[in-house]
Amino acid sequence: PMLTPLTYEGLLDDVVGIDCGFLDVNVSVLNPDDDTTTETTTKEQQQVALGVNGSDSLYMEVRDQHVEKFGSFLQNQAKALQQSHAAFTNKEKKKDLDEIHQFVKQIPVFTKNLRSLTNHIHLAERVKSTTKETSFRERWQIERSMIEGEVCYESLEELIALQYPPFRILRLLVLQSQAGGGIKSAKYDSIRRDILQTYGYEYIFVLNNIEKAGLVRRREWMDSVAGYTAIRKAM
Repeated sequence: PMLTPLTYEGLLDDVVGIDCGFLDVNVSVLNPDDDTTTETTTKEQQQVALGVNGSDSLYMEVRDQHVEKFGSFLQNQAKALQQSHAAFTNKEKKKDLDEIHQFVKQIPVFTKNLRSLTNHIHLAERVKSTTKETSFRERWQIERSMIEGEVCYESLEELIALQYPPFRILRLLVLQSQAGGGIKSAKYDSIRRDILQTYGYEYIFVLNNIEKAGLVRRREWMDSVAGYTAIRKAM
């Protein structure tokens, strides 16, 4: 859970935030095409709760797609929906009353699927734009370096100096400890002091709690092989 997720659902939670199966998302994200500055400003101030749960069949299909795949998956869904609609509206093909009746019954379902698809395409664009940002790429690279056994104390200190979001700093701190078999005591004291001076002394309770939970632990010496590196070599 300390690593940045790379699935559609995981990135939605990381970028926007999922709370009890709902996204509290800005209207401008779902309806980015505006003609006037006034309407754009109004939409940027509006929030809407969007359900991302079992009631959305498309979401259930796309939620576990990898970041490199969910874009093309949604494009294929859009093509399928378009072809389905075009097949019926084809004027060259005559339709009897039963076919027309069935189509009319499917209109609410079609409208719902179209709205869901449109929402997820816009959300996917938001997620993809975030994953292309330099800060995201750097964070992902730091995480990768940590689980490969590297010590990234300097990277942590740089992020703290840049006032990186505190919950992300804490996640990286825990990851460094878990992947490296602990953090050198003197270095942990230094990082701990930087966190308190940068984000406020109320974080002393958070730091104490993650230590008590065993998520972060001190080491008086550093072995040449520790943490995930030791497990990998033993396999």
